[in-house]
Amino acid sequence: MTQTLNRLRKLQITDDEELKLEYFFYTNTQNKAAQLAAEMEKLHYTVKHGVSAGDKNLFIVTGWTTRMKMSDEIVRKWTNKMCETGYIFDCEFDGWETNPDQDDSE
Repeated sequence: MTQTLNRLRKLQITDDEELKLEYFFYTNTQNKAAQLAAEMEKLHYTVKHGVSAGDKNLFIVTGWTTRMKMSDEIVRKWTNKMCETGYIFDCEFDGWETNPDQDDSE
């Protein structure tokens, strides 16, 4: 997380700027992926889930958050929440990334 935030700072993205984050979870059953996807929808995040392209025994849940400030504290709290949510649904939070040049389609 710190590494990505450091890269954003080098791109002149400040604490007050708001970006969407792309998130990634993995799990071992379609049902767990579907349950987690439903939880992400409750947060008003875009979400899709399905079988991983590289491993047919692995299921991925991915999508974009709503916009949030890119402060260290906010992103750290959000990351902790995603780790906890993954644990609750028996899914592994595999991290996030973002694009500083976003439009509303992401």
